[in-house]
Amino acid sequence: MLPVGPCRFPELSPSPRASQSLHRKGGAAGRVRSSYSPGPYRSQRELSLPGPWTGTYGAHLLCRFPGSLLRRLFVAPHLMTSLPPPELKERLRQESFARRDALEKQFREEAAQRIAAQALDCPDFKDVTPVGGYWPIRSEVDPRPLMEALLDRGQDVALSQILHPHLSWRLWQPGDMLIKGGFGVREPGPDAPEVFPKALLVPLVVFDRRGGRIGYGKGHFDRAIAALEEKHSVLTIGLAYAVQEIDEVPVEPHDRLLDIVITEAELIRTKSA
Repeated sequence: MLPVGPCRFPELSPSPRASQSLHRKGGAAGRVRSSYSPGPYRSQRELSLPGPWTGTYGAHLLCRFPGSLLRRLFVAPHLMTSLPPPELKERLRQESFARRDALEKQFREEAAQRIAAQALDCPDFKDVTPVGGYWPIRSEVDPRPLMEALLDRGQDVALSQILHPHLSWRLWQPGDMLIKGGFGVREPGPDAPEVFPKALLVPLVVFDRRGGRIGYGKGHFDRAIAALEEKHSVLTIGLAYAVQEIDEVPVEPHDRLLDIVITEAELIRTKSA
């Protein structure tokens, strides 16, 4: 087991290119603006944030460059083999919540812009419609800059609606009236037209480079992806911060692997794609 130290989060510092707009001539990315350089982060200071991942689980965090804060959380091999998958997932979920919640609001806002810019540049995503999105809760990546830019370039966007244990998607435009749905998530009302997305923006708590994902544990997106795949192929895109990556997510038979994961640091084409 490697020695464990406090987790250090660099503070983002804008480069001379920091205010550069990501607007492309004739495109829809004008809504998406970056307040920091697309190059490696520059750190003026470090903030020590010890957390539960530095405890008895034998986990440590490594730096990742260019462009991301941290490499990933290391999980002790004996835990990967000794714990039942649901219990291991819950431990990983709680540790990742702590890391994600520790990110400052400004960083999360900047990360959402950078994630949106990468998604808009992804050729797989260019002409797909409709796109299923979600309304952010807690410290999730905010997909609204991306969803608004997709609308600007002519793609339909729908928000998820929880009909436990399933999800449906209903068309959305900025300014639409939203209601408080299941689990406190804001969602369209029943009068909004239902659609069946051909691409999904998927929130997550933990991910790996195979496309493995841990969500909130209710299985809504796994069931929704399976149901949509019975109708047509679906491009699944996880939105995450780099600090949410681990080496290996425990995968159960019902889990659906993601095709792409986009963080503030990079676009990852997963091994499942």
